[in-house]
Amino acid sequence: MKKSHRIWNKNNPNNKVKKGEVIHHKDGNHNNDAPENQQKMTLKRHTSLHHKGKVPSNKGVPMSEEQKRKIATSHLGQKRSKEARRNMSLAKKGKEFTEKHKKNLSKARQGRIVTEETKKKLSISAKQYWRKRRVA
Repeated sequence: MKKSHRIWNKNNPNNKVKKGEVIHHKDGNHNNDAPENQQKMTLKRHTSLHHKGKVPSNKGVPMSEEQKRKIATSHLGQKRSKEARRNMSLAKKGKEFTEKHKKNLSKARQGRIVTEETKKKLSISAKQYWRKRRVA
């Protein structure tokens, strides 16, 4: 839990920060945790507040293959936190892939070599997943 959330919860025991909520710093200074500088709001509202009036650089214009390659290489080797991976997984739940997307995924997987070690890890992971599902 972030420091600002702990401070908010301490000062507002009947109005604690819940999942999907964040603390906004009114003056923009994240080090200023004075109660009068904090405002609790949904993550969606907070994001729209900070991005209001901003237009994405590629809005409506498809990226070139060169741009996509540069972005992909800049992300190589980056590790996401457990929370970030969980949030991305939750965001994808219940969404159906288009046929075009399925073909692109299949194409991307072609030629991949899976080692025996990777197969074992995947097998163990799948077993743990289904074991948890049966218990829940």
